[in-house]
Amino acid sequence: MRLFYFLILGILFASCGIVKQAAKNELHDGVYTQLENGQKHAIYLENQGDTLQFFVHNKLGPAIPAIVNSPKNYLLHHASFDIDVITIPVKYRTSVQSIPGQLTSDINASLYLGWRNDLFKIRYPLTPTGKYKRRVEHIGFSFGGLLGIGNSVINSDVSSLPISNEYQGIVFSKGIAGIMAINNFTVGLAYGTDQLLDSNKSTWLFEQKPWFGLAIGLNLN
Repeated sequence: MRLFYFLILGILFASCGIVKQAAKNELHDGVYTQLENGQKHAIYLENQGDTLQFFVHNKLGPAIPAIVNSPKNYLLHHASFDIDVITIPVKYRTSVQSIPGQLTSDINASLYLGWRNDLFKIRYPLTPTGKYKRRVEHIGFSFGGLLGIGNSVINSDVSSLPISNEYQGIVFSKGIAGIMAINNFTVGLAYGTDQLLDSNKSTWLFEQKPWFGLAIGLNLN
């Protein structure tokens, strides 16, 4: 049970930290890789609202001219370590003994750690008034591991021995996930196992059995 409480505290602290971070689907000051004509250039981007400026990375010398009101398109890449809180609203549990494969929907939350890559496409379409207006399109990919807590129905139907009372058992989840983010929308696929945190774990038919799930970010950052 100590692991259960430590995990709850970890998820809460991670949530607080993520809330303080800037959203990763927005352009912020920092180091990016610019992709242009098959070439890669390390640059430092400075976002001043109406103006984006590029500087030579590590030199911070003369700035590349501001790209405000410019028709040129830009493609930027940024890699980072990803800490997030996700939920898996739907799990597909594989068949076990006489129980066929089934979809379950339980309350759960997981702390997710992974490596993330974000791509930003900056365009300047021409408006009917003859001005160029900036548009930023974003897509991100992340792959990593997860640890979490949740619940599952425990009764005689999912146990190798009779259970007198049906109840919602607390489970500890671990697994891996791949997540894709398009602007503000975050969704992915997860694979993992559950461990029941009470005395019925030795008879629970889904103990440490694999499941596949739909992962959705809580958008705390």
